[in-house]
Amino acid sequence: MNFIWNSLYNILIVHLGVFFYHVFSIFSQKMRKGIAGRRKTLGEIEKLRRKYPDQKLFLFHSASLGEYEQVKPVVKGIKEKANEVIAVVSFTSPSGYENADRIEAVDLYIYLPFDTYFTTRKFLQLLRPDKIIFVTYELWPNLLAVAKKLGISTYLISARIRSTSRKWKFYTKNYFASLYRSVDFIFSVTDDDKYELEKILKDDKKVIKTLGDPRYDQVIQRSEKRNTKNIPRFFDEGFIISAGSVWEQDLAVITRPMIELLKTNPQVKLIIAPHETDDGHVVPIINDFSSAGLPVSRYSEMSGQCETQVLVVDRIGILAELYHQSHLAFVGGSFKKAIHNVMEPAIAGIPVIFGPFYQNSREAQLLVKMEGGFSLTTGDAFLSKVKELMKNPENYQRIARASKNVILSNKGAGEKIVMEILKD
Repeated sequence: MNFIWNSLYNILIVHLGVFFYHVFSIFSQKMRKGIAGRRKTLGEIEKLRRKYPDQKLFLFHSASLGEYEQVKPVVKGIKEKANEVIAVVSFTSPSGYENADRIEAVDLYIYLPFDTYFTTRKFLQLLRPDKIIFVTYELWPNLLAVAKKLGISTYLISARIRSTSRKWKFYTKNYFASLYRSVDFIFSVTDDDKYELEKILKDDKKVIKTLGDPRYDQVIQRSEKRNTKNIPRFFDEGFIISAGSVWEQDLAVITRPMIELLKTNPQVKLIIAPHETDDGHVVPIINDFSSAGLPVSRYSEMSGQCETQVLVVDRIGILAELYHQSHLAFVGGSFKKAIHNVMEPAIAGIPVIFGPFYQNSREAQLLVKMEGGFSLTTGDAFLSKVKELMKNPENYQRIARASKNVILSNKGAGEKIVMEILKD
């Protein structure tokens, strides 16, 4: 079965994938950026290796921004303990490559080349990494195969497998198992993840270690340094609610109850940060609240504190700070199909509310389990929960502490992973 899959991948699948990526790039600026970025990769590597011809080098592969957040504390930790190591971070997606904040610990940011065998071989022969660190899910067959031939150690950190994953399908299970067997060291997030990985690996003797998720460390570090962004405080008083990364599906549920709450409680303030900040998403929100008799301020047009009950944020990159200015958070995506980041409001120490679609987030599941967050399915339930939290300060404080403790109780994974990677 593995021989058949490997043959299909190298003869057909990967080449068709590259072909259609180029075809679709005609209509997608994002894909065109990805192609242009990959064309520069080998040249950037050659420059790096001319500067550091013999130094030890680690390649950290992040598919997108989410994985990059997990890898940042690991890179920083390695640089602190082994400053001579050259750190290269690669991305698959243009959104990850372009929007990742550049940190001093990383020596080079690149696109990972398309995973054709000869392209990958040339890439690794030029880069000459001592170790390759993958994050969570994304394993590339030819990258793993060539790394093994060249004697490059490979790691998978923050490894997870959901029981509903396509990896469990009878026609792909053996193939994905072979990919996991190709990785030298696997570090799972939880013991449950370790158990699922051991099931798929069956009789493989690989030792899987449960070391946790370094994203918790990254969120804590970012929270401690958040004041460096100089974001003004929008409201001096009142009960402030932030609705972060919301989509139309979220707004369809929470807008009506929020309007009712704001009209009957002048001390309540609302900050809305849509997931997309263009006029097509911002203006309808402004119109909905304005037509209900609630004036709205727009972040890009403000010169001081917010003078209205409602503020719409049309800028990315400040959502974490908004949560620290709030008493309660609603996290979007949860009425669409997958919840967005709940870790930022949790570390801010406020209760977190979200919709029914949160199974993609272990942190959201922990918030529900530890009673620091709530999954609600209707606008009326949302309104009722907000009123309940406002009326009972003692209960509010208990929930807020539970929310923050979900993050604090999971810190330390980055340090453990760093020590394991530096063992050899």
